[in-house]
Amino acid sequence: MSPAPDPGRRTARQNRAPGAAAAQIELPEKRITAMIRAGLLHLDLVTYGREPNGTLISTIGIYTAIGSESSPIIQFMDSMGWHDEARRALTYFLDKQHEDGFIQNFGGYMLETGAALWSMGEHYRYTRDDEWVRQIEPKLLFTAERPDQFLGLLDAVMATTAN
Repeated sequence: MSPAPDPGRRTARQNRAPGAAAAQIELPEKRITAMIRAGLLHLDLVTYGREPNGTLISTIGIYTAIGSESSPIIQFMDSMGWHDEARRALTYFLDKQHEDGFIQNFGGYMLETGAALWSMGEHYRYTRDDEWVRQIEPKLLFTAERPDQFLGLLDAVMATTAN
């Protein structure tokens, strides 16, 4: 039996100074700079998981991570240099992948697979982490074998370009 976790022990995420590991953005308008930093810290507050290296879940209010809704959170983490947190949050979608390869965490949302895959591609674009891609390759290929899953992403793209 493993020992009970020490409630006084803080994780690396909890110990870091707010924004210390993030990209430093300075804009002429100080209020916007403060809002960017506050936004990143807010996203850190709504991202839960097992420390120090476990899967993270980027929640949306009271809801679980949803491919289309959590993708911007994860991509913002990546764009601010929080690549480890982004990778761990993307892992949530692969951990919850259905037996048929479908990625869906919220009933009726048919575009989660495409949004999650898009975010994984963006994460790779930021990090060029070939080892990570090799680790998740079987799940990616399994999902890619089901092209009907991408219809949700196609519908979303068509809706945004029609306006």
